[in-house]
Formats: sequence, C-alpha cells, structure tokens
Amino acid sequence: MDCHFGLLFPTVACGILPRFPLEATKVKLNDCYKSTQSHLSSLKLSQKLREGELISFRAGLFTFNGNIEVCPKHRHFLGIFWRPKAGCAFPDHLGRCRPDRPINLEMCRNIYFEKGVVLPVGAGICKKCRGVYYNTFPATDVECQNIEPHDHVFEENNNTTNYHLRTLPAVKYATEDLIDNVSCDSSQENQNLSSSQISQESNWSATSNAQGVLKEGLHSMNSALDLLGKGTISPIKFQLKTPLEHVKDSTVRYLKRKANEAVHSVLEHIAPGQSSQLLHLLARETSIINVPTTSTDLTNLIANLYMEADNNTLKCQLLSMISSPDMHTKENLQSLIPGLSKWKIDQSRSHIATCGAGVPQQTQGSFYRNRMDPEKLEHALDFILDPNFVQICSYGTRNLKFDNGETVSIPEVVRTSCHSSLVQMYKTYCKESVFTPLADSTLYKILSTCSAAKRTNLSGLDNMAADGTSACDSLLKTIEDLSDHGVVKDKIMELKSGIKSLKLYLKSEYSRNIDMASTIPDHCMKFALSSSSDVLLQEKCDHQHEALCEKCGLMEEMEHQIKTAISSVQDFETASDIKLSVDFDISKVKQWKSHILRTKNQNECRYHLMETLESHQMIIVMDWAMKFLPLLFREKQSDFYGQKGLNWHVSVAIFRSSDGALKHNTFTHLLNGCKQDWYAVASILEHTLHTIKAQKPEVEEVFLRSDNAGCYHCGCLWLALDGIGERTGIRILRYDYSEPQAGKSVCDSKIAHMRCKMKMHVSSGGNITTAEDMQAAIMSGSGVSGCQCAVVSVDTTKQTMFQHKLKGVNSISNLKFEENNIIYWQSFNIGIGRKIMRSDVLRQEQEETGLIIHSNFDKLPDNKHGDIRSCRPTTVNDGDQENRNEDADVTQELPNENVVEDIVEGPAKLFLCPEQGCIKMYQTHSNLERHVYLDRHVYESNPQTSTYDQVKKKWAETCYTNLEVSQVGVSTLRRSTEGESVENDMTMMTADQNVGWALKKDRKVTRFSTRVKSYLSDVFQAGNTSGKKVNPSDISKLMKCSRNEDGERRFCREECLTTSQINSYFSRLALLNRRDGVHNRQRIELVEDEDLQSVVAAIEDEELRETLHAHLG
Repeated sequence: MDCHFGLLFPTVACGILPRFPLEATKVKLNDCYKSTQSHLSSLKLSQKLREGELISFRAGLFTFNGNIEVCPKHRHFLGIFWRPKAGCAFPDHLGRCRPDRPINLEMCRNIYFEKGVVLPVGAGICKKCRGVYYNTFPATDVECQNIEPHDHVFEENNNTTNYHLRTLPAVKYATEDLIDNVSCDSSQENQNLSSSQISQESNWSATSNAQGVLKEGLHSMNSALDLLGKGTISPIKFQLKTPLEHVKDSTVRYLKRKANEAVHSVLEHIAPGQSSQLLHLLARETSIINVPTTSTDLTNLIANLYMEADNNTLKCQLLSMISSPDMHTKENLQSLIPGLSKWKIDQSRSHIATCGAGVPQQTQGSFYRNRMDPEKLEHALDFILDPNFVQICSYGTRNLKFDNGETVSIPEVVRTSCHSSLVQMYKTYCKESVFTPLADSTLYKILSTCSAAKRTNLSGLDNMAADGTSACDSLLKTIEDLSDHGVVKDKIMELKSGIKSLKLYLKSEYSRNIDMASTIPDHCMKFALSSSSDVLLQEKCDHQHEALCEKCGLMEEMEHQIKTAISSVQDFETASDIKLSVDFDISKVKQWKSHILRTKNQNECRYHLMETLESHQMIIVMDWAMKFLPLLFREKQSDFYGQKGLNWHVSVAIFRSSDGALKHNTFTHLLNGCKQDWYAVASILEHTLHTIKAQKPEVEEVFLRSDNAGCYHCGCLWLALDGIGERTGIRILRYDYSEPQAGKSVCDSKIAHMRCKMKMHVSSGGNITTAEDMQAAIMSGSGVSGCQCAVVSVDTTKQTMFQHKLKGVNSISNLKFEENNIIYWQSFNIGIGRKIMRSDVLRQEQEETGLIIHSNFDKLPDNKHGDIRSCRPTTVNDGDQENRNEDADVTQELPNENVVEDIVEGPAKLFLCPEQGCIKMYQTHSNLERHVYLDRHVYESNPQTSTYDQVKKKWAETCYTNLEVSQVGVSTLRRSTEGESVENDMTMMTADQNVGWALKKDRKVTRFSTRVKSYLSDVFQAGNTSGKKVNPSDISKLMKCSRNEDGERRFCREECLTTSQINSYFSRLALLNRRDGVHNRQRIELVEDEDLQSVVAAIEDEELRETLHAHLG
C-alpha cells in the first residue's frame, strides 16, 4: 500500500495502524473529513482547516490538491494525531527558551520561502524567535502562499495514478516536530516512527540553483522594468500568488505602487507623454464593460435588511447575497454598509462556498442510535416500574430532563429498594423465567435515568390511609396556628410531637399488635368488629378488656389536650372554627385506625381458605383489569388521540393438585367493549365455571373472592349465583370480599405478566387494536404460565333480573350460600351470621346468561398450571434458632408439608416483603408475589437491639419508675395539678372504645340547605359559561371564610361542605345539564316537525281553495 506521501517521507513506511484496523485502504484528501476542531484547539490555533488541508500543509504542499491519496498511517502521521515537540521549531533558534505560541499556516509559508524549511502547522515557537520572524517579515508581510517545495506531476494510466517528483534540491523538513510527536498505540509503531529513523537533515541553500530557478521569472521582469524605466524603477521583491482580498493593506499599497510604475513605464513607451490619458481611456472602457449585473435597489434593500437584522446568522446569510467578488469589492461593501468589517465579508463569502448565496446554513440535528434490544428493555422496565418497588407520593413533583432540553414534570416517586438490590432481584427474576437480561451497566443507567427518591420507611397508601395521614398533617398545622392565640411554645412542641408519634404508630406498629383475642380493646378484633345491636353478628370474648395500650390511647389524649388548648382562644368564632376542623381530622384518623383493623380481619378469611382448601374445591379470585389502550409498533400521532380501551376480566382459579401443592389456572375474558356491571360478571363467571368443569371434572365446589366494586358487591349477583351453580354443576359455597382499598390480589400479578407479554409483542413489531389481537399477543410463543384467553361478548338481551329486596348491602362483607338460604356477616368469623331466605328477597330469577363466544379457551400455554407455592421463605435471623422455630411453626400451618425450608445466606436473600415490619424474604420474585397475595405476614416480636440500647432502656426505666411517660418518647400531658389519678386518665383514653368501634359506620345523609344549593349552582353555571371551572377544594375553603355584605358569615359551620361533597354535587349538576341538553334538542326537533306539518297543511288548504274557486268560477 503505497501513497503519495510515502515519496515525501520514505522512512515512514505506508500501511495501516493497529489502532484503526478497519481503515485499511487509501483515501483522497477530499475524503478526509474527520473533525479537526479539538485538535487545533489543543494547539491553540484559531484557524479552521479541514483534515485533508491540514495533512497537505504539514507535508509542505501549500497548494491543496484533493485528488492526492494518503494511506492510513500517513493520514494519522500528519493529521489529528500529530503532536508538537516540546522545544522551539524555528530554524535559527538558539538558547533554551520554551515555545509559548504555535506556528500558524501563514508563518509556515513565509519561513519556507525565506529559509527553505518546511515546518508543520502547529509547531511551537518561542518569544525570541517570534521577534526574529517579525523582524524578517515586516509590515509588508511577504505573501508566498502558493510556492511549493515540490513540483508535482500527475500522470494517469489505465490502472492507477502515479505521483512523481521532479529532481529538485533537497528540502529540509522539520521532521523532529513532524514525526517525533505522533501518538501511537503499539511499541512497534512507536519504533517505526522514531525520529532517528525518519529524520531528514538536508539543507536548503538560499543561493542554490533551485532558488534561482524559482526566481527566474521575477528576475526577468525586474530586468525588463529596469530597461523600460531606465534605472528609475526599483526591482519587484516577490511574486504574488495569494488572492488580493486575503493580503494585508500594506501589501496592497505596495502592489498598487509597483503596478502603477510598471504600467506607466510601458504606456510611456507606447504613447510618449500621454501615458495618463491612455490609462484613463482604458479604465473608462473597462468600467463600461463591467457594468454591475445586480439591481441597485435590490442591493440597497438587502443592505437595509442587514443593518436591521439582530441575528448574526441571518446577517451572514443576507450579506452572502451581495458579497460575491464578482458583484462587489470589499471597499464597495464597506461604503454601502457602515461599520462592516472585512472579517464579516470573508465569513459571508465562506458561506457562499459552503452553503450558497442566501441559502440558510443547514444545522445537523442530533441523531441517536438505538442499539438496545426493545424486547429486553420492555422486560426490564416492567420489572423496575413494578408497584412493589416504585410508589408515587400524594404530594410533590420532580422535573425529568430529556437530552433535547425538554423538561417534563412528574409526580414525586419513591423507590423502596436501592439500585444494586433492584438489579440483583431483576437478574434473579430473569434466571427464574429463563430470560436473557440487559447488561448490569445498562440496568444501572436505566435506573439513574428514571430518577426517584430513595426512602425505605414509606409504603403505598390507599384512600383511607391517605386521608388519615393528611388529617395528621392538618392537625399539625392547626397546632402551629394555636401559637398565634396565646398557646405557649412548649405546649405546641409537645402536641406536635404527640401527633407525629401517633401517625408513625398507625403506619407501622399498630397492625402488628392486632389479634383475634386480646385484653386490650384497641387490639381485639372480636371486640372491635362485633355488632352492638345484633347478637347474631357478635363474638363473645372469653377474657376481660382490662389492659390498656398507651400508644393507642395517645389519640384520645391528644384530642383532649388540643381541645383544652383551643378553649384558651379568646375569639369565640375562631375557636369554633378550629374545634370543628379538629373534630373532622380526628374522625379521619379514627377511620384510618378502623380500616387497618378490618383489613387484617378480612385477610384472615383468605388465609383460612388457602389452608383448608381440598382437592375437589377451588378458590376463584376475580377482578376487572384496567382498560387496555391499543398499542401499535409504529403509532401515528392521530392514532394516539381518541382511543377506546379494551375490556378484559381476569379470574384466577386456585386448586390443590394430587401431590398437595397449590396451583392455579387463570381465565382471561377479552371484550371489545361492554358495560362492567353485575350481569357482565355473572355471564363471565358462568362461562368460567363451564370451562373449569370441562377441564377438571373433579371440581365440585368453589369459593368466590373479589374486591368491593359495585359490579361484584351487588345483591342481584348474589341471587343469580344459585342458578349459575345449578347450570354449571359446580356449587358456589361462599363469596368473601376484601377490605376496600386494602391492596392487590393475585389477579394483579397475572395482569402484570400478561401486560408484559403484550408489550413485548408490540416491541417485536406486532399491533394490538382488538380483543383478538390481545389474545394472539398473550398466547404467542409459550404463552403466560397457567393463563388462557377467550374473546367474548355479553348478550344483554338475556338479562331478566333487574331488582332485589336485600337491605343493607354495603355493610355485608362475607356470604355463605345454602340450599335456599343466604347467611351473611359484617366481618369474617364474627358471630354465627344472619340468615335470610332467598325467596324473600328475590323478585325474578336470572336465566342462562348465554355469553357470546368468539374465540374460546382453545389454545393452552406450555405450562398449563401455574404454581402458587414452591419454597419456604427465609427470615432475617436465620442464625437464631428460636426465630427459625417460630418461622417453622408458621409454615407448618400451610398445606404443603413435604417442602423443606430453604435457608440461604448473604446476598441470596434478595426479595424482601414490602409489608412494614414483615421479616420474610425470598430467593425468587414469584415466591415474593405468592407471599404477598396468599401467605400470612410474619412480624418480629422482639426486634434486635444493641447492647448499648439495652443499657439505655434499663437506665430510663430506673429514672422514670414513678412517672407515667409514653414509650414512644413523647411526654404525656397529665392533669396531675387537678388531682386526677392515672386510673381516671386510662378510663378517659378508652371512653370511646365501645363494642363494634371498628365496624363500618353508616353514611350520614345530610340535605343541603337552599342557600348552599343556590351558591353551588351559581358557581357551577359561572364555570360552564366562562369556561374557567373552579376547583372543589377551593370552593370548600371559600365557603368557610365567605361573608355577606354585613360582614357576617355567609354559611354556618354546619353548612360548610367538604371537597368530596362539592365534587359529588357538581357531578350531579353536570349530569342534569347533559340530560337537559338532550331533552331540549328533542323538544326543538319536535317543535320543528310540528311547524313543518302546519305549513304543509296550510299549503294544502290554500291549494284546495284555489281549486274550488277555479271550479266555481
């Protein structure tokens, strides 16, 4: 591989560099397009040179020829990998001065012409040598840009282009600067490029024959001028090869003077004594020939636009339209546009060469190569964004910045696991599901891109929990406001500390203290959930409730102390407002506490069914999945808006196999559209039981479980279950409901798996727009373990049941179905239940639902049955034998007795239970899901404490033996000064804790006053008219402080509404407006029809009269 530069540098063999093995061919200088910006900036050069030009100039070829070929080694040897020598490169350098500036292209040309030495562009020069250079080249600044060290001849033959050098005297190359500092990767390359091997030290003589050859033409001209001027004309010092617009003003003046002398000397010999007249005649004819082709008006317009423009890019674009050398000179442009510099003219002419006159500069946008496997990316995101690891706070936002500068505001997100643990869990999950994950570095990059706060002491809050925590925050704000009404600072700090401790206790510790039977009334589920009015819904305790929990009593204590502080407020109106706000917040906190207790009791039902399930029985958990929006592999913007979601219902049937292990079958019904009511649920349930009977004939009984959605918690559905059981041959024994807002069921796990499969299908190039596409996506490949899909439609024409006579449906949580009886409970396992006759509440039977089947459960996944439990969990204290025995006792209650507890060490314990205080941890993600949805949580009864903490506790007990101090670190406010005993305090703390205190309270029905209705209607209509709809929360605050013209409150405290009440009222008003709009349109259409009929009748009467008159006339 020989290139043209191998002739200039014969000691540097042509070839390729090990660092760039892919660059194995010669390229032309025009094709050398690598960026030189950073390289020239590192050399402190402000000139802009392309890579090909830089290679040519460093080789001494100052006339650029883009057809010259260069090999990879010489390309990097002379290009962007060249490095300057540490010393000064000037030929006459003496001393030890270090270089402080680089040698630019102009200096390289001048030094070559004067000294005959080729210096590479960017070599260093010291201050002393720079002074010598400026003394050698004064203000006239010799310009010799096109004088070359070699006379190149290019001869073309049939095969290749040969590059020959004419025999010229030796040229001195400063190869110590050019070669010694080339960066190479291998030692062999460094050895090949050493200065000892490629140094060329031959000298150029200023008096050599070559110098005479180069100046032969100039010498002849000077001889002719000397003869014409008769010795009066000084000789010309140099020949100009550079364009006139690029030379300095001093050089231009010199050239004009010499040209004037030469021209006048010639014209004087042609017309003696008339040289000036002859020159004027020539100049006039030239001006007539060279009439500008551009319009003067257009030029002036462009000049005015240039002066008015405020953008430099736009100015350069405008100036390029008139700055061409063929149109105007620099002097004309400067006179046309005041203040215009030559540099800007040069920039505009450069713009003409690169982009064209008046053409906008094309800015190349950023392009990103998406080399990540989309299927693996979707799989990773589905796991990382799982709600078990990512939770959204009910407050706060954060900004998410994109690479293009765009910023999007997202809700504040909490990530409950650190990045390393999350990556390890994901890799374990992939290993379990036989999936090849992304690299660790990519996963960490994804986690850092999806920014989130890292807090481990928070858990996902449902509506009641969110209301309870918000009420605690409202109480803290109310306590702060009391400082403005004379309450001392110490009392404020004490009350705030108590509210914070109460909030933390309810969030973390209270659920662990709850038990079925306890001597503490706040912890006893039998006592808290027994009905005080119905003996059939009561569960008698075999113990006395004499013990008290000071942490639970903290609520009543804080309520009493806050109201005592409120009583010190002087303004009666302000005090009543604060008291009403405190009562509302306290009620929300109490509802939160009751919700925690009911949740734990309802979960006992799930545990009981799992533990007592027999081989001929099944548990069916039902849930509607969130509507699935259509997904396209390449989605247009018009396809995104106005999408209609696809309905799908999931039923997970849990059963016990022959080996005693729990397994499941998931039946997914896909619908292109339906109303999600009880009849749709009954139709899907009937089809599911028919399928179960066909696939597993041994199943005879089922237990139903779902959430409290209206389509499930419905009396019509309960009454229809008897007929469904008779038609399918499977008897429905029970129907149990979870506590509202009490977490996810096993259906959510299977829904997540199927969503992941559908997203992977779309990432692979598929589209999902219909229920049939959903079925194909879920069942593609090996399918989802244990999941079957069917595309169906609900036949609403076969609905025959519309009403029932059941009362108090909202208070029922558990039902049992006998032959013609229904037994219901308000809470699971509390009392013997109240029995009602089915015939007493039935109005009309529901016949066969007749679900329309478009595509049945024909295709089965590779794994027909999914596993529910396959291994034992490990606890935090595996080394503690007592805790291991305790864990074994818990797991012995589970049905699978053949499985041995899996004790793992160290990092293998990856998946921790997200429940606050639960000590279970698992090796696989699937086992964690099964524990969350199906198993009991195990709490550590005696948390580990350090030795010093135990010493501190004993010291505190010794110091406060005779004092009543809260164990949560809050000084309980006692009224010892009033003579009240501790027993009276304890009685006060539990005064409100009566039998059934945790049961659902009947919703109080309040009728709005006429003033409230009128006010809300006016506000709603004003929002509809103006288009600026108000926020219900703002209206709620405004009602509390709104006053009439007399300065009195517009509404009393009892009339002030909450945000939810206002929101509900606005919803009813919106519904009435829509109905009124429909009725008005129908009325208008009816009136228009009546008017049209009247007109037609009148026309017919008139025609009849005219006919009679004509006949009679």
